[in-house]
This record gives sequence, C-alpha cells and structure tokens, in this order.
Amino acid sequence: MRSLKLDTPKSLSQRVMQRLRQAIIDGEFALGAAISEEMVANSFGVSRTPVREAMGQLQAQGLVAIRPQVGSFVFTPSADDITALCTFRIALEPRAAELAYRCDRDGAIASMGAAIAA
Repeated sequence: MRSLKLDTPKSLSQRVMQRLRQAIIDGEFALGAAISEEMVANSFGVSRTPVREAMGQLQAQGLVAIRPQVGSFVFTPSADDITALCTFRIALEPRAAELAYRCDRDGAIASMGAAIAA
C-alpha cells in the first residue's frame, strides 16, 4: 500500500529560493551580477520579505553574496574554486563515461559524438 503521508507545502520564500537558484544555475544571472530584491519581488509578485529570506538561503548555499548597504550578487568563483571543480571533474567524468558506455554503448557513443561535434 502506498503511503498516505502528505508532502509539506513549500513556503513562499522556499519557492522563490528554488526559482532563483535555478536561474543562477542556468546562467540567467551572470556570475557577479547584482540581484535586486525589488526587481525579484516585482517579477514574482511577492513582497521583499520572502525574497530577502530566499537570498539568505542562497547565501548559505554559496550562490549569492550579500553585502550590507550594497546589495546581493551572484557568486564569483575564485581561482581555487575553479581548480577544485576541475580536479573533481577530472576524477568523476572518466568514470561516468565508462559507466555510460557499459550500460548503453550505442547511446553513450552517440552522446559523446554529439558533444564533440558541438
């Protein structure tokens, strides 16, 4: 029997945070770009309070830097951040390619060919 447990509804600030997080990840905001609380609030049709709470959550995740009396900005990776990310990808990606090839040889070859062509 399936569980009858209800999912807890997401708060307004949680929904704002998730949408802003996705916008940052998708590059809708450039690295280092200012994010206006007022613009976000107007865009989402909400007050600035849930936007401010969302910005605090994004700061805790390292995606936003909040500078008092200045504003909120999308993070800018340091040279050390980029080195750490590249080191991680060098370790992870060959293994992922190997597993993809093992599980779906033709699909993996087609996907890699398309990525190389792009």
